[in-house]
Amino acid sequence: MAEGKPWFAALDSQQRYDRAVHVVDRAIDQLHEIIGLTETNRILNYSPAIASQVPPSYAANAFNLLQWSMLNYEILRLCALWDRGSPDRESILSIVDLVDDPDVFAVVSANLCKSEHVTAPNSYVTSQLDRLHKTIRVARRVSQSKFRRSLVAFRDSRLAHSLTPKNNPTVATPSPKFGYERRLLRASVAVIDGLNGTLRNSSFLFEDSFENAKYNAEAFWLSAKFSIEN
Repeated sequence: MAEGKPWFAALDSQQRYDRAVHVVDRAIDQLHEIIGLTETNRILNYSPAIASQVPPSYAANAFNLLQWSMLNYEILRLCALWDRGSPDRESILSIVDLVDDPDVFAVVSANLCKSEHVTAPNSYVTSQLDRLHKTIRVARRVSQSKFRRSLVAFRDSRLAHSLTPKNNPTVATPSPKFGYERRLLRASVAVIDGLNGTLRNSSFLFEDSFENAKYNAEAFWLSAKFSIEN
């Protein structure tokens, strides 16, 4: 890639569209996994269901590590979903880089017209294009949000790497607040739902995914009974 050119510069509009569709499909798979993690963490980290069965003991240290590891893995997967656009990153911002272009919108419009069996955009096609514009704006706002930036800084300094802040290496990176990961997950679902609906002209029942993940997590964790000797 030539210096100064965007990472997608060598792709034509059809290739950008095709790549974006592929990444949307992969992002849905990632979200399905993260939803399973968040429902497990809802029990392990946000309820006393298991924690109340573990008395102060050496065993509690192992349980604390389990809690921390599960929550950190959810954060890792969420941050990966919001990594900067790049040819080797299947992230939301990669999709935004690929599709935020008039020529790519023309490809999207043509595909929507084909699915509607019309030769020019009708009200449905126009509404979908408006939805795509809005989804891109939302994605850019989320990428600059406090909860996303805090989680990524935490990931970079404490989880995936051991990086120090560039501007002031002596200042510790603040830890994100509990619940930031949930906010980023819900924002991710909203953005991917919009991108999936417009680019693939398809839908995915994310709420069913949440319900199934909750059922599975409760079936295991709420049935687990611990008897720990001090």
